[in-house]
Amino acid sequence: MRQQDDGLQFHDTLGRLFEAGASLDFAAQYPRPAPLAHILPGHPREESKLADKSLDDEVFHNRGQYGHGPLVGHQIPSEGLLFEARLSEAAFPWLSDHRVQDVPLMPAAGFIEMILQVFGGQVLFIEQVEFLQQCYISKTPVRLQTSLQPIPDRDNSFTFSISSQPYEEDPPQLVHARGVVCLDLPVEAPKVPASLAEIDQTSYESLVDVDQGSPYDTLDAVLGHSFDYGPGFRNITRIGRNRSTDSLLSHVEMDASLWAAASREGYFMFPTLLDAGYHTTVFELVQSADLIGIPLRTERLTFYSRPTSSRLAFHIIYPRPTAYIVDDKGQPYALPGERDSGSISCYDAATGRLILHIGTHNAMISEPGRADLKNSKHYLFWQPKFVRDHESLVRRMPQDEVDPASVVKALQHQDAKIPRMTRVLEFAGSRDPEQTALFRLCAFLFEADTHYEYWLCSENRKQAQAHCDAFHTTDSPIRFINLDESVRQSAPLERRAPAQKGC
Repeated sequence: MRQQDDGLQFHDTLGRLFEAGASLDFAAQYPRPAPLAHILPGHPREESKLADKSLDDEVFHNRGQYGHGPLVGHQIPSEGLLFEARLSEAAFPWLSDHRVQDVPLMPAAGFIEMILQVFGGQVLFIEQVEFLQQCYISKTPVRLQTSLQPIPDRDNSFTFSISSQPYEEDPPQLVHARGVVCLDLPVEAPKVPASLAEIDQTSYESLVDVDQGSPYDTLDAVLGHSFDYGPGFRNITRIGRNRSTDSLLSHVEMDASLWAAASREGYFMFPTLLDAGYHTTVFELVQSADLIGIPLRTERLTFYSRPTSSRLAFHIIYPRPTAYIVDDKGQPYALPGERDSGSISCYDAATGRLILHIGTHNAMISEPGRADLKNSKHYLFWQPKFVRDHESLVRRMPQDEVDPASVVKALQHQDAKIPRMTRVLEFAGSRDPEQTALFRLCAFLFEADTHYEYWLCSENRKQAQAHCDAFHTTDSPIRFINLDESVRQSAPLERRAPAQKGC
């Protein structure tokens, strides 16, 4: 009612209802609070810790050093998304077990795990990630930064880069990985088995016998120190090959307590497990010795869910068999260069579900020790620069007609057990390739005991191009030059070197 207190009118109404015999729940209107005496200090001088400031800072605000993830670190205010972690051997001692040529490096699986931690392990699709400069794990700490920028006109898509820089003023920044990530999966799913049960595991023959030890013992014996994995990264238990498809199937398992601890810390695809999938592709190179493979690029990576146990299975399908040649020592030798290592499918061994798929993985294959002097088929020796005056070539020349091959052969075998290195210069002028001395020397120059460098000098650029087209397919050290008079007359005061084209 107007000009009256609402509270008094409410209580007066309650009293009239009570007098009339209405059943009223006074506990609902006037609840009795729970007693608080047991949580209050017993006396004024009692000191009890009621809040953990460090716990509140890291857990509730994610502002600790590794608040957003154990490997990606914490978020830094910036225009895009920027995360930073402190990378060192002391901060991540298990990373020092991943060694390539005795140098501890961040594995490619580590960069992928960092992207998973940025988005909290949700389903995502990495269109491409390029592995650029190596990220060394040293005792000196560095800033490991992950930067993401949204792509215009593309929803839920980002470009990312992972770099490091020392803790000093104006430090140089090294970019280790970059790529594109999307939170929306592509419409077309990967054409691979959706579960481990769809793969006939009985068709895979073991590559390593039980009596020969672990698969990593085979890698150590064949590939030497190219891949030196410590205990933390030796997680492949068995590996098999399907002879009809040349595909590989490996089973991976790490210590269950370590995996549980890593899951509690915030890892989604622990790098030692995912890196075992990359290890599986290395077993395709065991037919050669002392090779090294550096990851270059991973394309079309789809992450579905984190594993439910410490056991995984990797299925590798190669697009084509590895090409091998037989070197001069009679050993199989994989062709160096960029190599397509095929697709990698990762399955949870406990549930059998597909949890991660890599469409294409490319690596650079090389043999660093092939150029070592002790492993080289070449030899070094000293020789005079010019023919000595007292040496005569007459006795080394044939008695009848002297051909160009006889002259070169006489120059190479001057009182020496080892053929001399000879440079031959022919002024071919405007002669056709079939009329040059090189044309008649080809059979001799291809012999195994010849050591030479041949220079073919033509009259002009057009003739030099014709000579190059005729001889550039030969496996010989030939240089093509020209002495075009018009070039020299165009700048009479400037001394120019003749144009060269090497084949």
